[in-house]
Amino acid sequence: LTAYPMQACQDIDDDDMTLTIELYSGLEFVESDDLLLKVSPNPATGTVNITGSSPEGDITLQVINSTGKIIFNGIFKTEGNQLNRQLDITYLKNGIYYVRLTSSSAATTIKLIKL
Repeated sequence: LTAYPMQACQDIDDDDMTLTIELYSGLEFVESDDLLLKVSPNPATGTVNITGSSPEGDITLQVINSTGKIIFNGIFKTEGNQLNRQLDITYLKNGIYYVRLTSSSAATTIKLIKL
């Protein structure tokens, strides 16, 4: 890891730099103002449970690979503002994917690791 001052072209007398690294687990909840998404187990090998909530009736669920290609795309109606789906990922190659939940007013994404 190499870090550079943000104002490298200016004279800076202070050699101190603060570097913040945030580590995230795939088991966390990722929240937006309107959406909540959880993917478990994560990492996974077979079937994952996708749970979410939205104040709106229709939400889009996508699985996106690391190059940005949409691997799965589905539109679902929530039941009581809740989404509970099982998704078979055995056909996916091992790697990092992103599960994205989108309503008409918000979106949230969580990383999924396929082993």
